[in-house]
Amino acid sequence: EKMKVAAQKEDFDIISVIPAPLLTAIDRFLKAGLAITTLLFIAAGGAITAEAWSKASKSPLPGDIDQFIVNIVEPNFTPCLLVLLGFSVSLGIFAALQLGSSGSQYRED
Repeated sequence: EKMKVAAQKEDFDIISVIPAPLLTAIDRFLKAGLAITTLLFIAAGGAITAEAWSKASKSPLPGDIDQFIVNIVEPNFTPCLLVLLGFSVSLGIFAALQLGSSGSQYRED
């Protein structure tokens, strides 16, 4: 019923038809995803830097660590950045939708 009324209006507001607990869950998911991928991206950058420094200084890292960085971290560095960008853009769009919602705009009657 609520969606039918909202759909008949010219300015359909998707935020007004989504339940508040779901909005909170979406917000928390996007923020947690952004935080986790940011930390992983920074850690991966540090690991790649350490591996590059070990090659340049000719002081090798332990074999298991070097293999982990070369085989796991380096190939997943760019995809991690894309996931980070996806979370960032999604959170920005979500926040813009919330701010553009009729429920968040101040009006004097």
